[in-house]
This record gives sequence, C-alpha cells and structure tokens, in this order.
Amino acid sequence: MMSFYSAIILLTVLAMIVMLISTFLNSSLAKRNRCNAILFLCTIIICSVCEWAGVMFDGRNGLRFFHIFVKLVELSIAPFLGILPIFAVGERKANKIDLVIFIILILNVALEIISSFTGFIFYVDSNNVYHHSSGYFIYYMTFFVGIIYFSVNIILASKNKRRKYSVPNLLVVLFVIISVIIQLVDSYIRIDWLAIGIAAIMLFKFNGDRINQTDGLTGLLNRLEYEQRVKNASNKILIIYFDINKFKNINDQYGHLYGDECLIRVANCLKKAAYGMYGYAYRFGGDEFCVILNKKFELVEELNKKFLGYITEEQNLDSRIPNVAFGYTIFNPKTDDILEALERADKEMYINKK
Repeated sequence: MMSFYSAIILLTVLAMIVMLISTFLNSSLAKRNRCNAILFLCTIIICSVCEWAGVMFDGRNGLRFFHIFVKLVELSIAPFLGILPIFAVGERKANKIDLVIFIILILNVALEIISSFTGFIFYVDSNNVYHHSSGYFIYYMTFFVGIIYFSVNIILASKNKRRKYSVPNLLVVLFVIISVIIQLVDSYIRIDWLAIGIAAIMLFKFNGDRINQTDGLTGLLNRLEYEQRVKNASNKILIIYFDINKFKNINDQYGHLYGDECLIRVANCLKKAAYGMYGYAYRFGGDEFCVILNKKFELVEELNKKFLGYITEEQNLDSRIPNVAFGYTIFNPKTDDILEALERADKEMYINKK
C-alpha cells in the first residue's frame, strides 16, 4: 500500500513539475498570472511531499521534530490553494474581500504554529505518531473557506463573456471536494493531492482554452470562436454586426493608441449591455464587432438601446468617441444560407452608418 501511495505522490509531483516548465515557457501568460501559477503549483508540490513525509516517517523513532515540521508546513499552506488559482488563471486585481480571506489564512498559519507546541489542532506523540486534536476542525474550515471563495469567484465571473467556463471550473471544485470526502471516509485512501494535481491541470487547460478564444485587446471572444459558433449552430441564432463609424479617421487624427482605447471602450459597452446574458459577444476584426444571441430574440431592440445608451455616456465623457452602427438578422441553419443571412445584417448595418 505504501509503495502505491509513494507512486501516487511521485506522479503528482512529476506532473506539477511538467506544468511548471510549461508555465515558464508560456509567453501568453501575463507576468502576474505566471508568478501566481508558479506559486500555486509549488504549493501543491510542497504539500504533497510534506504529507508523504509525514506518512512515511509516522511512528519511526528519532524523527519526531521533523514529523511535526512537515505537518506544520502542510496544514499551514494547503488552505492557500483555494485563493491562489483565482490569481493564477484569472484577470482581476485583489480586492478587500481577498484581503479578509488572506487574513483568515494567515490566522490559520499562526494557529498551526501554536498547535505545533500545544497540540490543540494536531500533535505528534512521543512515539512519533501523528494525531488530530479537537481543534482540527479549524484546518478543515479554513481549507473549505478557500474552496468556497474560489467557487464564489467562478459564479461571479459567469456574469461576463466567459460564463461558459464556469460549469467546468465548478465541476473541478466538486472533483476536489469528492476526493477530500473519500479520504475523510477512509483515511487509508490517500488521493487528495493526486486529485488536487489533476484539478490544477484541468484549471490550466480551461484557462488555455479561454486565452485561445479571447481577443487580447478587448477581452471579447475572437473571430475564430465566432466562426466556429456559426458553423456549429443547430438552432436559430440572432446575429448582430457592429461597426465603428469613421474609425480610420480616429487612428489618423489621434493615433493608434487612442484607437485601441476606443475599441476597448466600445467592447465594454457591449459587455455592460448584457448581450452575454443571452449569447456571446465577439470582436470580429478591426473596428467590427459581433453578437450572437441564442435565446430571447425579442429583447434585441432593448439590448441595442442599452448599448447605444452606454455609447452616449462614453461620448459625454469624451467627445472623440465615434458613433457605432449595427444591423442584425436571424439565421436558421436548417433553412437559411449563412452567407445570405450575414449579407442581410451587413446591409442593415451600412444603412445605419449613413
């Protein structure tokens, strides 16, 4: 059994080392994401090795202080695995709630250090055997606070264009929780760090998918994702084309940096208009954008009105922001030709530009 367990930990550590190398070589990751990803993966490695060392040396003479140390390290840093993925694969900056969670995690570290002397959370007896104490629930509560906070962040992120990734990410959390429950039911089944390692790989895979499908400037989905969405449509969809009026003049008069800022602000208006609640928003290319609605077609005029309202707000703040024209059509893949449907939307858009 111990040989099998050692093999599991070895494979977990090797998998995380492979992920570390991949992270170092991934130039598409922002520096902040890369640092947090490395910290996340290193934490899994350290916790895995510490648990393994604690199991291997449990009951062996002369290693009691080493045993206490590795358990202290494991129980102190493992709860951070709930918050690290938020910054390893996410884009948002830290906020006040993050600070509160961080303080809770640091408090757990302090209590674990105290417990290494007093034994109220865990202790290693004179025979070098590891035990849980009555205060061990503090560790479990802190660990699950991190997992719950990660889940809440996924749910909140589902309100934007990447909502389709929320379900797989939540299933990853469920995967980890089930593995922890299995180990709680039968402590001889030590699969928690293997499961967390697999979960880390899945999270990075989903994040890679998100990066590949996202326009780097605006944060909207990119054209390739749009083309696949249209190509694979099996039911009716509503396609809206958007075009920024006289965008070339913006670039010529104010420069390409300001042109990029205009694109970002228009994209933000698309996000705020809540098109993503009923479909997906894309940067089609250049100064063109697209929205695909797969439900609630009757709300298209209301959504378009909200979008134009947000554009007007931007223009009130900055008179250089140009108008945006749009046109839309319903495409039925069972009866319509996609090129003809797109041409209808395109014609309506250019009529609106005049």
